[in-house]
Amino acid sequence: MKTIEISSEYSVTSQITVEDVQTISHLGFRAIMCNRPDNEEPGQPRAQDIGAEAERLGLKFSWVPVETGRIQPQNILDFSSELQRLPKPVLTYCRTAARCTHLFDMAGL
Repeated sequence: MKTIEISSEYSVTSQITVEDVQTISHLGFRAIMCNRPDNEEPGQPRAQDIGAEAERLGLKFSWVPVETGRIQPQNILDFSSELQRLPKPVLTYCRTAARCTHLFDMAGL
């Protein structure tokens, strides 16, 4: 798992697994946000499973699914609201990290 720091409080990565959550906690992240809809591709871990492991380890979890290539104004508002609510630093993920990066840029944070 490779993380890319966008700001001191916000980093992105590609799809994670339930097993990655412990590493994410050890890296000092306090929250995880998923920007990927479930079932986007076969074999993809469910956001609910990753969220359960995050919460078990004391991390906050948020799911703001955004369809790839179709970011809507409401997606940006939902993303921004959740990002402001979550404890920092936050790690967000999607399939390749591009969606998370674009959402952050569009939110103007």
